[in-house]
Amino acid sequence: KRLRTLPLGLALVAVASFGLAACTYTFNEGAFETFDVQNALVISDNLSFVEDLGEAHIQPDTTPDFWEIRIAGENGYQTIGMGGSKAFSELPAATAEAVQSLELMEGAPIFCGDGPRFACYVYIISVTGDAIEVVSNADELVHFLGTIDTPSEAALVAMADNYYFSDGWIRQDGTRYTVLATAIEKGQPWECTPGSVKLTTYQVLLEIGELGRIDVVARKHLEDRCVDF
Repeated sequence: KRLRTLPLGLALVAVASFGLAACTYTFNEGAFETFDVQNALVISDNLSFVEDLGEAHIQPDTTPDFWEIRIAGENGYQTIGMGGSKAFSELPAATAEAVQSLELMEGAPIFCGDGPRFACYVYIISVTGDAIEVVSNADELVHFLGTIDTPSEAALVAMADNYYFSDGWIRQDGTRYTVLATAIEKGQPWECTPGSVKLTTYQVLLEIGELGRIDVVARKHLEDRCVDF
């Protein structure tokens, strides 16, 4: 991880990794037919899901002074949820200014706007004392959250590990979560005409444990297409 220095002596601390990884692939298409959607959280797409996130959906084991979740795009960022032991107005002026001036284009990729490309990113800013942490990938997210104890947290972990939702589902089974999501793999340059790239879409059935481990239970091919870039 890289350490980046913020104005006014505030440190942007890189979060330690937990070694999170999708660790098994079982090509068992029958698993999709037995997936029980009763009592499952429906997620139509990543963008609408994150726009509804708030303090009730994200519950870190160790509460920072302040955190906020953002969607970042070409025109800046939008804060879509926040929490912590303090309101933003209660932060020291220098800290608040540093948080507001921090703009990134990294995090969980999501579709926003028109076209097939990932145009926006979701990340979290966390403040404890005078330290500001950027939570922008799956390992950092698991470190920030601690135990994954809500369906929304599990969905965020899946998104941060480059899965997305298109009429997907997530269901809690004790301390584990079953997730119906989608994965996109980029092909080789010669598979499409110049100026375009092949994208292969799969439907995936995931299991996510309370410590953030992701297992791919099943994967089913949906489509191949060439898109301009």
